[in-house]
Order: sequence, then structure tokens, then C-alpha cells
Amino acid sequence: MNVLLLFILLCPALAYAEGLNNPAQIRDGEVWSSASRLERIAQDYVKQHHLEFEFASAKPVFEIELRGNDSVANVWFSSSTGKSLLVEIKPSGEVVACGLHNPVVRFAAKPFLSARHD
Repeated sequence: MNVLLLFILLCPALAYAEGLNNPAQIRDGEVWSSASRLERIAQDYVKQHHLEFEFASAKPVFEIELRGNDSVANVWFSSSTGKSLLVEIKPSGEVVACGLHNPVVRFAAKPFLSARHD
């Protein structure tokens, strides 16, 4: 009986402590679409999935998109190396999609000169 009582008293404390490390947790002064929360979720997702992206030089852009009755936050990161990252996040903090794009190398072509034959 004492073990059961101790277990019942400790479970909420352990669950709360685990929640403190959750990047999707809404902190004081935040709402689900706060830039700081969305950035934390995206950075944690990239770290957990071992994607190669440097956030140090990245600039985020945020957009909330309505899809029927649901909302999704689109977070784009653009780094100085040219790589870009798109993360779609539900209000619950679940990452719906993530795409990492490498820079496209384009070469300037010489203008097309047509030979005119009269």
C-alpha cells in the first residue's frame, strides 16, 4: 500500500519534470504560434533526426497557414551557406513535414546569338 501511495504521489512530479525538457511546451508569455516556440521545435527536430543544418547564421521566417479547420505553422530558415530548411508544425508541436534544400548552382549562360542568313 505504501509503495502504491508513493508511486501515485511521484508520477505527476516526474511527468512535470519531463515536460520541462519538451521543446513543444508552451512557456510563460507564449502561444502555440510564438516564434521562440516554433524555432525551438524546429531546432530540436533537426537535432533529433541528425540533419545537417547550421542555425547559427540562419534567419527564420514564420507563416501560419489555415488548412480547413486546422492550422499549421510554416517555418523557413535560410542560412548564409545557401541551404534552406522548411519545417511544418501543428499547434500540438508535432512536426508534419521537414524539407532540407541545398543551394542550386546556376551558371550564367552566354546569350543566344542567332546567325541570320539572308
